[in-house]
Amino acid sequence: MRQLWQVLFLAAASVMLLAACDVKDLYDPNYKTSNPMADIEVDPSLDWNMTTNVPVTVKVNDDLNGEFYYQVNIYKENPVTEAEPVLLTGGVAKKGQDFQANVALAVGTPYLYVAQTDPRGRTVVQQFPVESSVDADFTKIAYEEPDATFSVGAATRSTISVPAYSTEDAEFKNATEYTGGSMQTNRVYKISAGKTVNAGKNLKLDGTLYVAGTLNGQGITLQSGKPLIVLSGGKVNDTGTFANNSDSHLTIMQGGELTANATNLSGWGDTYVLGSLKVATEFRVPSSNRDAANPSICYIGSDADITCDILYIPNNKVYIENNGVINCRTIDNKGGSELYNTCVINVSESANLNSFRLVIFDRGIMRAPSIDISSMSYGFTLRNGSMLTGYGDTKLTITAGSTPILGGTGNMS
Repeated sequence: MRQLWQVLFLAAASVMLLAACDVKDLYDPNYKTSNPMADIEVDPSLDWNMTTNVPVTVKVNDDLNGEFYYQVNIYKENPVTEAEPVLLTGGVAKKGQDFQANVALAVGTPYLYVAQTDPRGRTVVQQFPVESSVDADFTKIAYEEPDATFSVGAATRSTISVPAYSTEDAEFKNATEYTGGSMQTNRVYKISAGKTVNAGKNLKLDGTLYVAGTLNGQGITLQSGKPLIVLSGGKVNDTGTFANNSDSHLTIMQGGELTANATNLSGWGDTYVLGSLKVATEFRVPSSNRDAANPSICYIGSDADITCDILYIPNNKVYIENNGVINCRTIDNKGGSELYNTCVINVSESANLNSFRLVIFDRGIMRAPSIDISSMSYGFTLRNGSMLTGYGDTKLTITAGSTPILGGTGNMS
């Protein structure tokens, strides 16, 4: 009887197991379970990627007109504040040739940091927001002026007070309108915008003259102690020789222009070129009757351009500071002066810097086939990526003599 119950129990258990396997055969390839997530909806536009490629275009601020390449670096962090910023990519660019790259960024990256370094070693870092693309435009970013102090005399960069004349000045508004002819001494005159004065030959400026319009003449001379101020939009055209007498001053504001057949600023005084000066023959910078501690000043601003055949520096104590662009055929120098160059001097034939008292280039460039720097009293100094290079396809020849070429901070070429 006991054996019979055991048989009946095993049979019942077998039926139960067979029944269970008959309901869910997990080895059946046609068997599918229901999806418990089937009722959850997911946005089909959701991007599951953790990174994204962002097109980046960098337009450099090329003040060398496409002649040299600028270095471009793109960072994840600010290279100014971070000791080891992550460099994402880099390359070169110049005027008319932007740098372009697709940069892989983590989703949600807020900013990129783009650094532009010009051939003189000057670097500008700018922060740009990350959007669908990044357009890094440096063309409106101005370089800071170098903070180096120049000259063994008192004419340091910090002591130069650059004029800021305008038509809004009370002296201009109250000035007498000049229509031509002789001037009264110690009187202030003006040529207003839209007006033209044809002065003829041998005009002697015995009073202060502001030019916002146009002055035409043949042989204009600044008389002793009298200033000529060419304001923005003003033009002075001299088909003869533009000259000055002792302690008279010439200022060409940004947007102003003086054109002359020749200049002879042999009378000591100060010249400020912040706009355009074009001389068909010789631009003779102001000579000095002052001592080494108070030389005549020829200051060329960052927006200035000077074009002449010969740049002539007389044998006197003159402090020349160039922050703009000078284009000439030759430089002729009689010694004793000082030159501080932070921008570009192009000389198509020869640059005679022989017997300069002192020459310092700070982020400056001179292009010339030949440069004579022999017999300088205090040497020739190149700072912060300054360069001496050939003109066009012509290689540079340097006559140094006993003059040492000194390197300041940064690189020199």
